Amino acid sequence: MDDPITKIGIGAGSGLVGIMLGWLGFKAKVENLQTDMTALKKNVRYQDTCLEVHKAVDSRLKAIEGMQTEMRDDIKLLIRR
Repeated sequence: MDDPITKIGIGAGSGLVGIMLGWLGFKAKVENLQTDMTALKKNVRYQDTCLEVHKAVDSRLKAIEGMQTEMRDDIKLLIRR
């Protein structure tokens, strides 16, 4: 009959080796992801894009406010008649 402690030791040892290999693989994937994000930050221009979108939204908002003011004045003129 085999010794159960030996079987447990073999399973635990192979499990630890698997955990270590998995951790090293995971660590390499995380490092690759970090380098990809760093390269992406250099190539993508978030700030410039955000500023241009903000300018466009501001100009459209001013146009809408101008139309609303004009409509309000027209309504007031119609009510006075």
